[in-house]
Amino acid sequence: MLFIDSDDKIHPDTLRILKEAARTPGTDVVSFGFFADNGVDPPVAQDVGYPATKTPFRLSERKDYLLALPSAWMRLWKRELFLKTGIRYPSRVWYEDIRTTTKLFAAAEGIIVLPQPLYYYLSRPDSIMNSKKLARNREILDAMDDILDWFRTQGLYETYRTELEALTVQHVLLAASVRVARIDPKSEL
Repeated sequence: MLFIDSDDKIHPDTLRILKEAARTPGTDVVSFGFFADNGVDPPVAQDVGYPATKTPFRLSERKDYLLALPSAWMRLWKRELFLKTGIRYPSRVWYEDIRTTTKLFAAAEGIIVLPQPLYYYLSRPDSIMNSKKLARNREILDAMDDILDWFRTQGLYETYRTELEALTVQHVLLAASVRVARIDPKSEL
């Protein structure tokens, strides 16, 4: 399964490259880089934030992958991964990607990281990522509670405790609080 946002596009060779990578035995997830596109300047290549791999790895072998960018659109997902786990992207919430990808990473039999950017991500001033609705930033707390509860229920919390703590600091303290401070330094948040 490949998720493509309606205002984004993929590289002409994306499907061919992903099909080839997905044929690697034991692969449930194929991650790839992207081009950040603001619609004005030339797109800038970005990697996944994790070194490329030729053979699939389990999250338990490379726990720091839990800290990779959580976007759904920068990965090819094996359909069976969703079917066997029952994990779904929730609707009508913010931070749906991090709520879901972290769980899928832990459930995946194998993850491959490709070095090349294959996706064009358009960043618009009115996108959710650039939203000025500060109250919605509280939803990251709900998202982190959801993630931590799932890891506890699966008996995986202690295995990934350090990475989950880092993920919480990264998204709650750094990303959300900086966004609030940048938009309204006097906000109660």
